[in-house]
Amino acid sequence: MNSLALLREPTGEASLPVDRAGLLRFLLDLSAQLGADNYLIARIGSERGNDEVRIIAANWTFDSVETLGHEGLLALAGAPVTAFVGAPARSWRPLSLAALPPGTAVQLDSAGHRDFVSARLRACNRHYLVLFSASRLNRLNPAQLPAALMALSYALSSTGSGAEEAAPDYPISVRERECLGWVAEGKTTMDIATILDVSSNTINSYLTHAIQKLAARNRTMAVALAIRSGII
Repeated sequence: MNSLALLREPTGEASLPVDRAGLLRFLLDLSAQLGADNYLIARIGSERGNDEVRIIAANWTFDSVETLGHEGLLALAGAPVTAFVGAPARSWRPLSLAALPPGTAVQLDSAGHRDFVSARLRACNRHYLVLFSASRLNRLNPAQLPAALMALSYALSSTGSGAEEAAPDYPISVRERECLGWVAEGKTTMDIATILDVSSNTINSYLTHAIQKLAARNRTMAVALAIRSGII
């Protein structure tokens, strides 16, 4: 089903994603409709303040995530080119965005992020920054963005905002579960450390604890047990 059709069909709600895997498939479909090669969703702000950024879904390479970084995500969240749900949007070249930290735009452009749309949305009383990028100029279709963002808001709400909260009876913590989820998507320790803005040692510690709590022999077995148990 076309993701944007979820907004128009009465029975569309049943097709909304209900877990993280479904959300990722939904994002890939949405990216294709927008003409995007890459997507990134980051939660902006928390009870501790508005300067916290947590990436909850992305198919960016490690180098691109590291280049943009925490500072770049915050800059984009407040940039004038960033649209809100229902507002008109336009695609823009990274080289034209002065809001990014010095050198960041040039590096993103050279990494193939040559055309962007960025937007803010809200789901489950949380605020998110959404980025879609394309490797070729004028490939994105910003006219589709308002409807796409509304569909994404519903998708995030139906999955519990990217499955960020762990149920009380889960044997592992929220961060341990989050790390296992990224491992299941093929991310390395260094990738996860960049995404979560912590050290590689911290990520290894989370994963070690998760492996022990799940009585697994290694990361692969821990991921398999977590998936089988519905933890991720």
